[in-house]
Amino acid sequence: MKVERLSSLIIIASLLAASTLVGRPLASVQAEPVAQTNLVVNGGLDGFDGSGMATSWFPWWQETPNPGTGSLDYALKPEWAPETNLTFVHGGSGAQHIGRRWDPWYGGIRQTISVPPGATVRITAYGRVFASTPDWPSPSNPEVQSRMQIGADPNGGIEWFASAVRWSGQANPHDTWVQFTFDVTAGASGKVTLFLANNYRGDSRYHLDAWWDDVSAVVVDTGNPPPATQPSGGGGSSGGGSGAGVVPTVFVTPTPGPDGNIIYIVQEGDTLWRIASITGKTVDEIKALNGLTGDIISIGQRLIIGQGQPSIPPTNTPDPNAATPVVTVPPTTDPNAAPTTALSPTPAQVAVANGKICVLIWNDTNGNTVRDANESLLADGQLSVVDLASGAPVGAYMTDGTTEHEPHCFELPSGQYTVSATPPSGYNPTRAGSATLEIKAGDTSFMEFGAQPGGSSQATSGSVDNSRRFQTALFGALGVMLLLLAAGVAGFFFMRRR
Repeated sequence: MKVERLSSLIIIASLLAASTLVGRPLASVQAEPVAQTNLVVNGGLDGFDGSGMATSWFPWWQETPNPGTGSLDYALKPEWAPETNLTFVHGGSGAQHIGRRWDPWYGGIRQTISVPPGATVRITAYGRVFASTPDWPSPSNPEVQSRMQIGADPNGGIEWFASAVRWSGQANPHDTWVQFTFDVTAGASGKVTLFLANNYRGDSRYHLDAWWDDVSAVVVDTGNPPPATQPSGGGGSSGGGSGAGVVPTVFVTPTPGPDGNIIYIVQEGDTLWRIASITGKTVDEIKALNGLTGDIISIGQRLIIGQGQPSIPPTNTPDPNAATPVVTVPPTTDPNAAPTTALSPTPAQVAVANGKICVLIWNDTNGNTVRDANESLLADGQLSVVDLASGAPVGAYMTDGTTEHEPHCFELPSGQYTVSATPPSGYNPTRAGSATLEIKAGDTSFMEFGAQPGGSSQATSGSVDNSRRFQTALFGALGVMLLLLAAGVAGFFFMRRR
């Protein structure tokens, strides 16, 4: 009886030792680095209430009545609904769907988070759109402008039209997910409000849809607390409107130019509603004066806000007693050539003529598609930009993995572009390797592509991998020998008992 118990114990111990050793490398497995705290509640947009709104989020929208003239330059309230079709879910089990049929809309969702005053917060969100009259899976129409973007009020105000709100660049990610990244420095209130936005004004389709998912906000720099300021927006309602509630600032009407036009130059943070409120005009009046069909304006843009009396240049009457002026003309190579004047654009004119796309590739070590604070940049990756209209390449860059040079910014004229990122050798992308977005004059858009070390092609650790393969093979052979030994011992005692 004791012999049988002893044999059973030997067999069990051998099997446990073999199962533990087979395929196990000698080196211990290191735990993944802990990700930074996401300050957004329900950032995965997986939980919803009965109204179709993601829990802890609130709707916002603009509502401008249909003029009835055939113009599509208006906006009606969209509808919010939970999305569970995994085709339209970036991560987790759900996403926030916003849309309307046929009528243009401008709106989104918002959430106010608590952050240390003066801290720099990096906001990241993923969005995609579908604009089409045929149902999905018909392709989305890339001609439709959804003007997708994210923004933030650093003082915690909840009015999307407030002058304090800062906005990212715009994109039109038809049938694909695009990552939006945006940094904002929190004010003294310790509150920041996130806005996710789409603007379909000017277009009509049976489907005018948008999806948002995987929203995060992490502190990347604690900074210094700023002096206290009054939150913008006045804490108004969550609904839309034409901009009522914006506190006008002191505005001095500029002197009319030679043509009689009174010009306002668009500043950072300006919207048509803010300009209308401080100049005493209506949005429609400003649009009519400038021939605008939409609400999008750019920093440095010159807007006519009124008509004055054109100035009359003074008439020069020759004075017979005046001395003859002496004009000095620089020498030219051609003595018979007439002097010419070359007019160079000012730095401000050059700055607003183009927009920028700033791109980087980072080492997404934990593969969560979110750039954590302890994840560094990657060198030897390839970045390229292609003009969507012509298909011609317009920019290329090889990353060096330093914060001094990256994100690398491509300065481009207004238009639509496809940005692609190829990770360095031995790395696999953790999200889509390309995205299409629209660039406006004066806009700056940021794109981040993550890549994770591949499981079979890490060139920098070849000797370590070979050592681990040898150890794995050695312990695998030892495990097989132990299994055979256990089987032999069991057979021996079985035959002996018989």
